[in-house]
Amino acid sequence: MKPFCFRLQTKLDITRHMQQLAQENLQRHINNRNLILAHLQQVERKINLVEQSLRNIEQYQFIPRLMIHKDYLDQQRKKSKDIKERLFREKEKVETARQALLEKVKETRTLERLREKEWQEYLYEVQREEQKIIDELATSRRREPFI
Repeated sequence: MKPFCFRLQTKLDITRHMQQLAQENLQRHINNRNLILAHLQQVERKINLVEQSLRNIEQYQFIPRLMIHKDYLDQQRKKSKDIKERLFREKEKVETARQALLEKVKETRTLERLREKEWQEYLYEVQREEQKIIDELATSRRREPFI
């Protein structure tokens, strides 16, 4: 009997590789999202600190300092808004990468199930061949005269 040969093995190998690439892509986007999120949290902490310091400044006592804090606060809020937009785009990329990975996983599983099914059929054929040989041996022994 000829050895087992899955006719779609090349496709399965390519699909596994594509799944690995999709997984790495997803991980890269998740890491980017986490970095952006950490940056956003840092900016929001700065905003909270400045707001708190503004509350602590006595009414109009240090107007130039108050204006500096206000300008800085405006810059930080704008920066926070920009980071939130980047975070939103990165979350979309994460979701897209996750969907791509799911598609690759489904394709890989389908090919692996097909390979397993063909393997089981191959084993069944091998067992049938072995049984046929055993039956032929048993039949030929009965036909031989005893000496």
